Amino acid sequence: FEPMAGWSISAQRILIFGGGAAGGQSVSDIFQAFFNPSKAQTSGFGSSHVVGKQEASITSRFLFPGPVPFAVYAEYTGNDTDAGRNYLFGKPVLSMGIHFPHVGPFDVTFEDSHFAPTWYVHTFSPVQTGYGDGITNDGDSFGGWFGDQRVFGEAVGGRSNLLRVGWEPPFGGRMEAQLRTLVNEDDAVYWVYSYKHEVMGALSYAYPWHGYAVGAEVDVGRDVFGDHYTRLEGF
Repeated sequence: FEPMAGWSISAQRILIFGGGAAGGQSVSDIFQAFFNPSKAQTSGFGSSHVVGKQEASITSRFLFPGPVPFAVYAEYTGNDTDAGRNYLFGKPVLSMGIHFPHVGPFDVTFEDSHFAPTWYVHTFSPVQTGYGDGITNDGDSFGGWFGDQRVFGEAVGGRSNLLRVGWEPPFGGRMEAQLRTLVNEDDAVYWVYSYKHEVMGALSYAYPWHGYAVGAEVDVGRDVFGDHYTRLEGF
């Protein structure tokens, strides 16, 4: 919703349920888990089984008009709750960014994200059963791309930065360059694997054609395990 011109706010919730050691919930349990996530992830409403695994986020964006207009945006995300309170986000991720649509002939975006240790990781205990791999599907995390930039199941936090520059040349179309970095934090408690600094670069060009956008992109980089890659795609 938009409480005033230029300021927008949105909220999201994801609930997954069923399967494995966490199976056997009723429809009533699932509805209760959505509205009472703290109790669902501890007592399981008396069943001692976790009912559902949840994520939630709040996003806000401010538009600042002027000779050099820009937008500032932020997102605060939580994986389950904290301190037994439904309104407190556990294992948080905070992302903030700024976008300048006109810096001379370019538009520029810079974004910074920080994710806490234990994001996507959920250990077993007498009151925490099921979903030992966190919110994943076939070993792939969802809700944040950085969840897969580590040894599977290892609870390590990190930080990512993004710089994106776009340009519309005089001959038409749009060219865009993007550089993203990610550093998994060296934490004495959670850090096991000796991760490398991840660097991801991309250069693309697209041109409008009969109601479509046609173009190509080249991606190059090094992942957190030190492996290099190159990818060329057309669309």
